[in-house]
Amino acid sequence: RYQKLTAVDWTFETLDDATTRVEDWLKSKASTVERKITLDVVIPSYRVQLELLEGILNLKTSSTCTTRFILIIDNSSSPAIAELKHRFCTRPDVRILVNAMNLGASLSRNRGLYESAAEWVFFLDDDAQPSPDLLLAAERAIRAAPDAAGFVGSVRFPRATTARTTAVHLAGVLNFWDIAD
Repeated sequence: RYQKLTAVDWTFETLDDATTRVEDWLKSKASTVERKITLDVVIPSYRVQLELLEGILNLKTSSTCTTRFILIIDNSSSPAIAELKHRFCTRPDVRILVNAMNLGASLSRNRGLYESAAEWVFFLDDDAQPSPDLLLAAERAIRAAPDAAGFVGSVRFPRATTARTTAVHLAGVLNFWDIAD
């Protein structure tokens, strides 16, 4: 893997000017053409639960959004890594990285962010069961407010169906999950 080097005195003006010119030209030639958005989904995972990760890695995007999934495995001794790689290593939109040692979710997210080359990054936990149209909704939000610094979304904790999930609900620790509402 190459090492990223910081360009001295780089500004995004050159790139912004070039993309603006291309967009203006496209609008004059074909007004229905939409600019593609690049969106990387960063998923730190310790438990490597294949069923849940498969649901995340199979999220769909539109034809105007290029998406890459960056999965950071934070448990190098997980027996599920081989199966995960077997299922997804041939997909060009999936990058599976394994931390040499347990770094925790925040540092794993940072590693994923460092690996990203997209305009936008979506952080998703490995135990999430997202709506199938999650990335389509993210693209709509980005297009509606392209100059936004970022977005937050609501998370719904599953209904209490066991003693454990009931205890979590009763503990009162879920009050921040739907803060975006």
